Amino acid sequence: DIWLSETGSRAEGVTNVMDLQRSLKPGQLILDPEYHALANTCFLMFLHGCGVMDYWWWPDDRNQFYAASMKHSHNRTLLDVETVMRTALDVRRLPQYIAAFPAATPKLVLLYPRATLIQKFQSAKGHKTPFSIEIVKCYAAAARLDTPVGFVSSKQVLDEKLKNYDVLVIAGARYVKADVFDRILEFVKAGGTLIITPTSLIADEYSRRRNYLGQLGIEILSEELPEFMAGEARPGTDQGQGELDFIQGPVAKT
Repeated sequence: DIWLSETGSRAEGVTNVMDLQRSLKPGQLILDPEYHALANTCFLMFLHGCGVMDYWWWPDDRNQFYAASMKHSHNRTLLDVETVMRTALDVRRLPQYIAAFPAATPKLVLLYPRATLIQKFQSAKGHKTPFSIEIVKCYAAAARLDTPVGFVSSKQVLDEKLKNYDVLVIAGARYVKADVFDRILEFVKAGGTLIITPTSLIADEYSRRRNYLGQLGIEILSEELPEFMAGEARPGTDQGQGELDFIQGPVAKT
């Protein structure tokens, strides 16, 4: 079995998807079958677990993709070509050193809870949810801490994998199953560090309110809302089912 991971052309996707994949199933080969992003991110992908990369260019009759095709693009320079070739040589001559990076055990992980993943936002347009937006932002910040960053799923939490980590980040995970939270509470009581961002730990998988935060000794006194460019801003604890109904709105003025 292998992971197919066409992520190189995405912003944070160069690393976060591969870190997620190897966190969920360590040791499984990660293959990017269609890489056509910037040349300077190639080497970064191997540091985060990529095992095989196919650097793609498009057929001569597909000119709408030429900007991303090394063979045709007027944007890709000879220096880009050199960078790709140098990466290919480095990966072949330094495999034992490169492999040590993705093999390192992370001490900081982000919660990837099934209960939040399966929630629908029926009035929202697009493919993003409050959770997906927030976890990408938190990953981007954590990845700059000069330490490996990983993910932990609900199943892994129930399998008591949290004991392998020092820090757990819950990034906008509104829905968490009660048995998963119980394991998180045990992790905290055992000395683990828990970081929570709004609007996390509000309800279970059936959207029933839970006093998770209260059990952690946290009381929400107020929430300061951003000025939204579209949609009505409401406190995250009172959010509805729309993508704009949460405190970290993607269309908030900055």
